[in-house]
Amino acid sequence: MVVDMVDIESVRSQLKEELKELYSRSDRFDEHWRNSAKHKDWEELAIVRENDEVVSGLDEMTRQKIQQIEATLTRIDNEEYGICSRCGEPIEAERLAIMPTVTTCISCAAEIEKNQ
Repeated sequence: MVVDMVDIESVRSQLKEELKELYSRSDRFDEHWRNSAKHKDWEELAIVRENDEVVSGLDEMTRQKIQQIEATLTRIDNEEYGICSRCGEPIEAERLAIMPTVTTCISCAAEIEKNQ
């Protein structure tokens, strides 16, 4: 079941393009980790370690976004895209346009947020 008024192929294309960029970013993080162990000076090492904390956070966010996009592409392939994972009702087209990886309708999202 696919939601009306959503150009699924456009969403798929957009997500694949974003995924390509995220994989590239993830590769750069991996390169950072390989190179960060090469510093020998204590002062330089201290600065590198501070930077590593920032890079670690960005790396984690990138990996989470990759997982969200891959899950969304799977939902598209399974013709489940645009269907609320909680109540089974269609997700609003406007909501999908703003957040293409969203998995719940606005009502269920509000209820989840209220309960947290």
